Amino acid sequence: MSKRGQVTIFIIIGLLILIITAGIIYVSNTTVTEELKIEETSPFKADFFVSFVDNCLEKSVIDGMYLVFSQGGYYEFTPEPELFDQVDEQIISFPPSLGINVFAVEGEKEVESEKEALQVPVYFQNTKANLPAITSIEREVGKASRSFFLSCINGFESFKKENYNIDAGSPEIKVAFAEKMLVELNYPLKITGGSKIAELETFSTAINFNFKDKYEVIKEYLKKQEEEPNYFLMGELSSYAYEKDFGFGFKQFGDSGAEVLVDFSYDEELKPEPLIYSFILYFNWTEPVEEAELSGEEDAIINLESIPAWNIDQPGIHTYQVKALGEGLTFHTDPRSLSIDPKTGLVTIDTNEFPNDEYLYYVLVSDQYGHETVGPMFVNVNVNGGTLPIIKKIAKQTAKIGEEFNYKIEVLNAGKNVENILSFTTDSYLFDLDKKTGEIKFIPQPEDKGLHSVRVDVENEFGKTWQRWELEIK
Repeated sequence: MSKRGQVTIFIIIGLLILIITAGIIYVSNTTVTEELKIEETSPFKADFFVSFVDNCLEKSVIDGMYLVFSQGGYYEFTPEPELFDQVDEQIISFPPSLGINVFAVEGEKEVESEKEALQVPVYFQNTKANLPAITSIEREVGKASRSFFLSCINGFESFKKENYNIDAGSPEIKVAFAEKMLVELNYPLKITGGSKIAELETFSTAINFNFKDKYEVIKEYLKKQEEEPNYFLMGELSSYAYEKDFGFGFKQFGDSGAEVLVDFSYDEELKPEPLIYSFILYFNWTEPVEEAELSGEEDAIINLESIPAWNIDQPGIHTYQVKALGEGLTFHTDPRSLSIDPKTGLVTIDTNEFPNDEYLYYVLVSDQYGHETVGPMFVNVNVNGGTLPIIKKIAKQTAKIGEEFNYKIEVLNAGKNVENILSFTTDSYLFDLDKKTGEIKFIPQPEDKGLHSVRVDVENEFGKTWQRWELEIK
């Protein structure tokens, strides 16, 4: 009887232990569940919003800078821009503050134009440079960035889908150019998530781009241009580009080439494509350099006939006769590497001394009275005795914004020699050219819109040839 009683007691004790253990496990699980629920309903973190705004801010400021720099430091031009000159079926326009007398020409008649304007300011005209203040460029970048920023934020739609309520004020972006690009954003935000509220207002970032020093280079170059107002200082551009490690390009328009579009190119890895700063130089090459008020025979003015582009495609010695009217004329060139007879104005070129390339010279003519006038002379040397690559003629190409553009440079005599290894290069900032195959592949961006003059070079063991063609981006 006593043994049975002991067994019963053990059974009861075991049951009690089991019940207590089960209770502990239940309570423990319940506690974990409650902790998880508490964590899930804990206050949201504003860090996600800060990170989102910061990313949009940096991207937008870079986009704004690319736009403003491509327009010479301006974001918005006058609503009804004055028209300067017809260029490749586009119109160049300028801010009215620059005081430019402008017009569009159709035949010989001045007309109004509804064509889309390519807006680039004149930085140099009539011997005087007009560079916007760096503080003005800072403001313009800030205004342009605001537009990109609002587009990037997109009303916080992605957060609203997660049941956040965002009350946003008006963003104001301030930019300061120093050793780095300093950016400050004032953007009042009231963010509500459940019963929790967060308020944010000030954001800031720094972009690793030193425009302050680059601005001083532009300023210094324009100062030199003022000292030599009758010449386009291409050599100075080249020197600055080499010393300061940036690229440059230019394109001349008009019958005399007196309208020069200049591009400074900065490869700062802000985007895949380089950052381009553009402006116009306008020279008065249709009139003599000096027009002193003289009397008698000295009233005669030098008349220099416009010099068309001189295209040389055959090897050997070639000549060109510069034509000018005046008394006691003397001719010389700048640079002086181009040979010209000082008395007759006959220019001579030996292609053995001029590798295939594009050259820009200036012809200067002076008379016995001390008057002087100047005109540009473009010399394009592209000769081929059959051993150099022969590039198939490239017709005008059209690309569309947002759509991939593909084109392959064809070399007609590439298959004549199995060992004929070709190397392709280009002067264009729009795209990268496959050096081995000559394939072009890129997606044009909105800022690329317009007509572009593109040069491609092809080189083999004997030398190089080149071809310039037009690419229109719509």
